[in-house]
Amino acid sequence: MWSAWGALPFRIKVGPQRAPSPPVTGSGPRYHIDSRDLRKIHKAAVTGNVEKLEQILYFGLKGPDKRDKRNRTALHLACACGHADVVYLLIDQRCRLNLQDDENRTALMKAVQCQEEECATILLEHRADPNITDNEGNTALHYAVSAENISIVKKLLLYKADIEAKNKDGLTPLLIAVNNNKEDMVAFLVEKGANVNVVDNAKRSALHLACANGHVDMVKLLIDRKCQVNLCDEENRTALMQAIKCQEEECATIVLEHGADPNIMDNEGNTALHYTTLVENLSMAEKLFLHKADKEAKNKDGFTPLLLAANENKEDMATILVEEEANVNVVDNAKRSALHLACANGHVYIVRLLMYLKCELNLRDEENRTALMKAIECQQKECASIVLGQGADPNITDDKGNTALHYAVFEENFSIVEELLLHKADIEAKNKDDLTPVLVALNENKEQMVKFLVGKGASLPAGDKVISNDQLISEHEEEMKPENSSENHDLVAEKSEEDSVSR
Repeated sequence: MWSAWGALPFRIKVGPQRAPSPPVTGSGPRYHIDSRDLRKIHKAAVTGNVEKLEQILYFGLKGPDKRDKRNRTALHLACACGHADVVYLLIDQRCRLNLQDDENRTALMKAVQCQEEECATILLEHRADPNITDNEGNTALHYAVSAENISIVKKLLLYKADIEAKNKDGLTPLLIAVNNNKEDMVAFLVEKGANVNVVDNAKRSALHLACANGHVDMVKLLIDRKCQVNLCDEENRTALMQAIKCQEEECATIVLEHGADPNIMDNEGNTALHYTTLVENLSMAEKLFLHKADKEAKNKDGFTPLLLAANENKEDMATILVEEEANVNVVDNAKRSALHLACANGHVYIVRLLMYLKCELNLRDEENRTALMKAIECQQKECASIVLGQGADPNITDDKGNTALHYAVFEENFSIVEELLLHKADIEAKNKDDLTPVLVALNENKEQMVKFLVGKGASLPAGDKVISNDQLISEHEEEMKPENSSENHDLVAEKSEEDSVSR
């Protein structure tokens, strides 16, 4: 089988990778109230009717902790609605402070979430637990940080709220604040001892999140607080890589100027310069060069930034890389050069650029194929013409003995065949199956190509002698049809399709 490799996948996904949204879950800060869900005690709590509530509690049989259909108590509803006097009354009646609704939120969480500070303060003073977690693992402190209420945060910390508590995504209150660009909150939390180098479940630090979101002032703040600039996430990406990937150049510049290492490799072996090449950010590339970024660094596929640029058709990036004297003859793990990649993908500008720089034309990949062969195989005629015109050798053979002419005949590209013959391609070259180009054409039932090659001087054996061109045309005109056969046709038909030129 013939198999062309065109554009090769590169293992960087471009686009922001932000942390999950703030931890406020459910229908919103305030409860959605449907009177059909409520008992009398809950309706009194929602309306703040203390007198009615006193009557219900005096004559009630089950006390203040009755739940509605969503597992909410009167205390939940009073806190969400900001009725402090109702909260006092319920506490006087010895209600349980830490009961949780159907999303595992406590009355304290609802008070904080709805920014009812007086209610929250009452609960804390009466020993409500600030470290209970909801369904998403958020504590009251996560809610307070999301609401950017520093006053409530102070009180929570005073009552021993865990400043390093992580929710189910591994986000601490500090990481929530950073992700949502709440600078004053971040500064306050750090002042209170929050770890600036804490990471979430994906091992992303505060600096990763700030860079991914383009929060420039936040990046400056974190660096000013001595955060580590080279921490790596679960894919071994640094904040510098994250900033470049998300095209947040200002953030990338700041971390680079404060000691970020441009040559750290991610899990796929890509450096910051690989990321820059993929997004084709020329000014960022210049900054990386000034900070000693390795132009010849290879990822796990053996791609240098220049090979990546050639494969992805990043013309401007290829230009700046060669201006910085990147090696134009470097090869990847499959021994493919930039010229191989550009020719296979039809990237004409890059082919011309490499020609101008006098790259080696006849380098061979791991199957001994030249860039000329790849251009022909991938039907990139313009690229084939360029390299042929610059002196590419049409008679080099691959692992199976095929020349560029064998490839062109198999692809049935008459114009490239014509051009190859003009550049002295050997029309009688045999591959390792003893197939000349015309025999390949016969074996593949390419009748017009057979006629064309015979007209150009190709010969076919018949017994022990070679039939002349005129004689072959007349004798084999019918033999080209699949239902007919002859001694000459049988001779070629014995060659199975698997023996023909393979890519």
